[in-house]
Amino acid sequence: MIGAFSALVGLMLVIELSALIPLSTLFGVTDTLDHNIIPSVELIKKLSAEISYERMLAIRHLNRQTILEMDKVAGDELEAVVSAKNTCARTIVRQT
Repeated sequence: MIGAFSALVGLMLVIELSALIPLSTLFGVTDTLDHNIIPSVELIKKLSAEISYERMLAIRHLNRQTILEMDKVAGDELEAVVSAKNTCARTIVRQT
């Protein structure tokens, strides 16, 4: 009876140790997702929003009637472009 119990405990230990290898691989993949892929997806989403905002400002600029109104929208456009550039630069620095 003790021999059968010892064999069962030994078999359980072998199974648990063999499961650690795939588990460590899974942790490596999770680390890759966390540090490389997810920030890239966040960057794409943020840049897409900023590009859409800049395009909206460009259309608003074209629809203005006076030069003063166009100049005000042009200033907003420049701020949007600088903001998008800074967002991209901050994210690239964070990933490296």
